[in-house]
Amino acid sequence: MLGLLDQGVIFDPGGIDADGRVVVLADETGIPAAEGIAASLPEGQGALFLLEVPYEEDRRSMSTSADLDLRWAIRGAAPSGSLLEERITEVSFTERDYVYIVGEAGAVLRLRTAAQEKGALKERVDFCAYWRPERRAS
Repeated sequence: MLGLLDQGVIFDPGGIDADGRVVVLADETGIPAAEGIAASLPEGQGALFLLEVPYEEDRRSMSTSADLDLRWAIRGAAPSGSLLEERITEVSFTERDYVYIVGEAGAVLRLRTAAQEKGALKERVDFCAYWRPERRAS
């Protein structure tokens, strides 16, 4: 089965509050989406991208006119999403922030819960599980 999602189908910050930020949390599967989001943000828009990749050389620059705080987490052999889950503790959210989370299904759900526990409003958090670990028949 193949599914295609166009930007804006899930990422939908609505009217971004001038005092709020766009916060993107993603593993390497969400990097193309993060690049598209960064390029689409209005000039001066506050944004925080916390992106997790397996290797240092997987990091990319983001072309944007937004006021972007770009943070990379290099996980090596650790499970996908594990460093995002550690690093989200460093982030303070406000009710004005719009949060977009993509990556491995279990990590996405845990990150959504953590963002809400740290102050993000449920209705301002969008998320999508891009993948699940392979399930082996027993």
